[in-house]
Amino acid sequence: MSIKSKLLVAATTLSLLGGVGVAGALTAGSASAATPSCGPTCINLYNQQFGKAFYQDVFQQSIKLNQPVILFRSSDSDPALDFTTNLVATFNPFTPLTVAQLCKLGGGLGAGTCARYASDWVWETQYSPYGVNSGLCVGVATATSGAPVSLQPCGVSAKTWWISDNAHRYFHKGHFYTPWVNAASTNFTQPLVLTYPTNGYPTDKPRPQLTATTQTTFSSGAPAQNQMWAVCVGEVGISC
Repeated sequence: MSIKSKLLVAATTLSLLGGVGVAGALTAGSASAATPSCGPTCINLYNQQFGKAFYQDVFQQSIKLNQPVILFRSSDSDPALDFTTNLVATFNPFTPLTVAQLCKLGGGLGAGTCARYASDWVWETQYSPYGVNSGLCVGVATATSGAPVSLQPCGVSAKTWWISDNAHRYFHKGHFYTPWVNAASTNFTQPLVLTYPTNGYPTDKPRPQLTATTQTTFSSGAPAQNQMWAVCVGEVGISC
C-alpha cells in the first residue's frame, strides 16, 4: 500500500488510538488563519527570531512544484500564508498525529525515527490558498543539509513531514519553540531541521528561502534561534 493510501485510513485508525492534547504548544483561536476562508485546520508557523511579525509563506503565491517557501509579513488577506496540516484527527482538527501513531499506520518512517521521536507531533503542511488544497506541501526534494525548502507533492515521502522535537523545546517571551526535524533525516545527533538563513531578514530582496540544515548545537544548551519554530492556529491579527 502506498503512503498516500495508508494516510487515507489515518482518521479511522485515530479513533482507536485516541487524540493528543495540544495545550501549551498550539494557540487555539478562531476558525480561520491567514485569510478568513482558510478554515479551522489552517496553521501559522513562525520563527523565534521574528515572532509573529512574519509567518511561513509561499513566494509570489505560486502553486507550483519547487516553489520557494519563505517567511513574509503577517496579514489576514494574503493567501500565500494559508496552510493546512494533513496529519490530524478528523474529530479534532487541532490535534496532530504523533510519530508513534504515524508509525503504526506504516507511514514509511524508519525504526530509529519511530523510536527517537515517538511522542512528538509530526506535521505535513499543505499549501491551501483561500482554503483550497493544492496537493503541494512544504518539504525538500532531497534530504541533504542545505536543501532548499519548497512545495513538494503531499503524502509521497517523509521529505514533506516535519517532527516538532519536544525534547529540545525552548520557552521564549511567552511561547514554546521547538526544532522542526525533517522526517527523512537519518542523523539523530545532528538532524536536518527547518532553518531560516543566517543573517537573513524576511524583507530582504531576493527573499531568503527556508532550508533544511544540520542542527546547530551549543555547549551552553541554548538553541539557535533561526532553527526554532512555533505554531499558532487562528486568524492573523486576532488570535495569532
